[in-house]
Amino acid sequence: MELDPRNAEAHDDIAVIYAQVRGQPDEALRHLFKAISIDPTYHKAYHNRALVFLAMGYEREALSNINRA
Repeated sequence: MELDPRNAEAHDDIAVIYAQVRGQPDEALRHLFKAISIDPTYHKAYHNRALVFLAMGYEREALSNINRA
């Protein structure tokens, strides 16, 4: 399957796989930042980015993102 580089939802889905299945939070964040840059109103990406930040111990960043979700 090819990833549409301009599809925010696809980047969000890939990020979830990196975070939850592969245990690669940095790669997950890369896709979440991309999803948000494509569609700044895509609230699910903010929510998922908050979860990744929280798992990494970055509580301030997590709170900032959950407030935008």
